[in-house]
Order: sequence, then structure tokens, then C-alpha cells
Amino acid sequence: MIVATWNVRGMQQPSRHAAVVDIIISNRVDVMGLLETKMVTKNCDFFLRNYFLDWKSVNNSHAIRRGHMLPLWNPAKADVEIIKVEA
Repeated sequence: MIVATWNVRGMQQPSRHAAVVDIIISNRVDVMGLLETKMVTKNCDFFLRNYFLDWKSVNNSHAIRRGHMLPLWNPAKADVEIIKVEA
């Protein structure tokens, strides 16, 4: 299993989404933690719906306005249990 994290900048722009997808696919990442994405909810939903529909994720944007974390994982490869979500 391959786990990665990235303090990614520019996730508000859909053009940056392709770079994240490329890293995940080219490195066969099973669990990815995107840190400080600063994505608003609609952009985060767009990103997940268009690129990771079969993956699971937890978004803490409801707990913190900006700079949230976005863990996502391939349920066919990893079983992730989120213990706590907070600001």
C-alpha cells in the first residue's frame, strides 16, 4: 500500500486537479492526504466527483473555513477509519 501527503497549492483551480490526479496515478497511491487545500465545498465536490468517484474521502470544510485537510483513499486497496474530525 502506498500512502502520500501533499501540502498542495492552487486546488481552487481545476487545472491543478490534473496534477494531483497525475501524482496519484503515476505513483499508484492508495491513500492520499491533501493538506491545506483551501478549496471551497463546491470545488472539492467537483474534484471528487470528476476524478475519484470510486474512492472514499472525508472533508472537514464544515469544521474550518479555509485550509482544510482532504484524506482520500481507494477502498479496494485500503480500509481507512477516520477517528475524529475537528478544526
